[in-house]
Amino acid sequence: MRRLGFVALLLPSFAGCAPPVPEAAALPIVDGTFEPAEDAVGLVTAFGAVGLCTGTLIAPNVVLTAKHCVQAPGVEGPYPVSALTVGVGSRAGATRDYRARYVDTTPGVYQQSPTTGLSGEIFGVDVAVVILRTPVDGVTPIPVRRDRPDDRIGQPFTAIGFGRRPDGDAGLKYRTEGVLESLTEAGILFTQRGTMIQETPERRVIGVASFGEAGNCPSRRDGYNGVWSHVGLIDRALVLGGNCLGLDEACNSLDDDCDGVVDEGCVPYGGACA
Repeated sequence: MRRLGFVALLLPSFAGCAPPVPEAAALPIVDGTFEPAEDAVGLVTAFGAVGLCTGTLIAPNVVLTAKHCVQAPGVEGPYPVSALTVGVGSRAGATRDYRARYVDTTPGVYQQSPTTGLSGEIFGVDVAVVILRTPVDGVTPIPVRRDRPDDRIGQPFTAIGFGRRPDGDAGLKYRTEGVLESLTEAGILFTQRGTMIQETPERRVIGVASFGEAGNCPSRRDGYNGVWSHVGLIDRALVLGGNCLGLDEACNSLDDDCDGVVDEGCVPYGGACA
C-alpha cells in the first residue's frame, strides 16, 4: 500500500508509486481496511494539480497537511488559495467540500528528490496549514502534539488517509496501524506504515507524511515531519482562524487559556512594572 496521506491522523502525502488517479474502487488495501468514518481526516486537492493528498482537521476551520500537497516542486510559493479544497468523506468524488481562504507553508522551495521521490532535499520542512472559509460542523478535530514524542518510539500509532494501492486503485480512505521506528534530531520520524496519530495517553497528531523510498510500492520505510518542530506555523494559522490555543496564559494580547479573558494577571500596556 502506498503511504496514506495528512497529517496523522493522519498526515498527508504520496510517494513510492506513480501519481494516483481519481477513480476509486471498494477493494481491500494491503495491510489496511476501508475507513468509512474519521471525518477529521480529509481529502486535500488543488485544482489543476495531479494527485490526492490527506489533511487533518486540527481545529474546526484549520487543516494540517504537507507542503507538497499545496505547492508544486520548484515553485517559490503555494498554489493560489482559491484552487485549494478540503473534502470531508471517505471517497474521492463523494466528499463534502470546503474551500480554503488562507494557506501557509514552511519556508523554501519544495524539491522532488530522485533518492526518496518526495522532499528528500528539504527534510523537516514539508508542512503546510490551510484555513477554511467556513468551519466543519459536527466533526471533532484532532489537536497536534506540541512536544517531541520520544516516548512513542517503539509504540503503535494509527494511520488513516487517502492513498493508492499497488494495483493502481485510488480515492478511498483506509486505516491501518504501524510502529514508530526512530526519530531524528532534525525532527523526522521513520516508520514502515502510513500517516501518524498517537492514540494514548491522548489522541494527537504527531507527524505529517512526507516521503518514502522511491521505486518501492509499498515503500519499505516512510518519513514524516514531526509537528512539534513547526508549532509556530501551526499556531499562527490557529490564531488567524479565530481559535484559542489552550495554553497557559501569556501577556501577548491573546486568550491563550480559552477562558474568555485576554491577558489576565498582566500589567496593562504603559502600566507600572513590579
